[in-house]
Formats: sequence, structure tokens, C-alpha cells
Amino acid sequence: MRNIFDYKDNLHVMDHIPAILKWGSLNGPKPDVSILMPVYNHPHFFKIALETALNQDYNGVYEIIVLDNNQDDD
Repeated sequence: MRNIFDYKDNLHVMDHIPAILKWGSLNGPKPDVSILMPVYNHPHFFKIALETALNQDYNGVYEIIVLDNNQDDD
């Protein structure tokens, strides 16, 4: 019987999918906070969510990681 807290790494099955850094630098300061945004279709909702994340009053170093699971450019 599996425990809900068992760790299983499934990311290796996605090694063939390219990761593209659109903005920023890998040489910058390490973020204190990461905001992860999985998106699929609905660019209007993504825009609202991204604006909300950018308008937070947090002053530390943060990153926004967008996981786009759609092949369309929108």
C-alpha cells in the first residue's frame, strides 16, 4: 500500500521536452519565492493570473515559472 507522502520522480519522462528561458538570467540571485503557473488554453485567465502575481507587494527576489502545456502560440 502506497503512502500519500511517498516520493516518485516522474519528471524523467519529460526529458525530451525543451525548456526555454524567455526572460531573466540563470546567473542572477536565487529567488526566495517561486510562483508556478500551469497553463493550458484560456490566455485571458493566464493574463489575469500573471498580472495578479506581478502586482503583489512582495519586495524580495521571486521568480514566475509558467508551464505551458499547449502547442498554440496564444
